[in-house]
Amino acid sequence: MMEVSNHLPGTKDRSALLFWTPYSWGTDAECFERLNTLIKREKLSFSAIFSDGERILFICPESITRAKVVKILKDLGMEKLSENLKQREHYWVRISGIMDDDGIWHNEPKFISIINDNNSKSIFSKAHLSLLTKLGIPIVRSQFEKLAGNSDPSIRMIVRD
Repeated sequence: MMEVSNHLPGTKDRSALLFWTPYSWGTDAECFERLNTLIKREKLSFSAIFSDGERILFICPESITRAKVVKILKDLGMEKLSENLKQREHYWVRISGIMDDDGIWHNEPKFISIINDNNSKSIFSKAHLSLLTKLGIPIVRSQFEKLAGNSDPSIRMIVRD
C-alpha cells in the first residue's frame, strides 16, 4: 500500500492535516457533521474528502504548525495519532487501497468532494497540493496564493502483515 507523510518537506515545523476518521464515526451524516465542525472551528479553507466505504480520508493541504495539528487531533479524540506526531514530528497515512494475499486490491479510497472556503489568508503545502493532483483532483495552483515547502510529497510503499 502507499502512505504519505503529513510533514511539509522543506519546512521545519509545518504539517498538513491528514487522517482517516475512526470507524465509530461511520461514513454518514454524523461523520460529515464532525468534519464540518472541525473545518469551521479551525477555519480551514480547503479540504478534500475520500472514502473507502468504511471510513473517510480527510486531506487538508494547509500549512499548519505541528503543535496545532497535535491539538486538533487530540481534540478530535485521535490521541494515538496526536502522540505519534508529537514524538516523531510526522506520521504516515494510507492513501491507497490495501492488497490482500491474493494480490487483489480493496478499500481503495474514492474521491467524494472538495470543501472550499476560499480563505486567501491560508498558506498551503506545495507537496500536499501535488498529492491531491496525483490522486486525480484537478488543482489550479494559481488559486492558492501562498505556498510553503517543496513540491514533492513524502510517499512510501509498504507491505503490512
